[in-house]
Amino acid sequence: MIVEKTETFDKWLRALKDEIGKAHILRRIQRIETEDFFGDHKKLAGCDLYELIIDYGPGYRVYFEKRVNNTIVFVLRGGKKADQKRDIKQAKKQAQEN
Repeated sequence: MIVEKTETFDKWLRALKDEIGKAHILRRIQRIETEDFFGDHKKLAGCDLYELIIDYGPGYRVYFEKRVNNTIVFVLRGGKKADQKRDIKQAKKQAQEN
């Protein structure tokens, strides 16, 4: 599996002060790359986006889409459970632009 990240996602991750949370997120992305293992995730209703659920801290979320016969995972953005509605709306907009 190939994982590509947007600048928006990278910027969010770099700004994240929770180093343990950041490690959980990076470990999940690494497992997608090396093992094709997504763990807890779901397809979002009404679109072709998915939400990777990290059950740690404030409940981190990573929004992504699968491309090119599901071999490329395009990570759009990250956020917290509390900001989920806003983040999903922005991820949908981002997906249309990319």
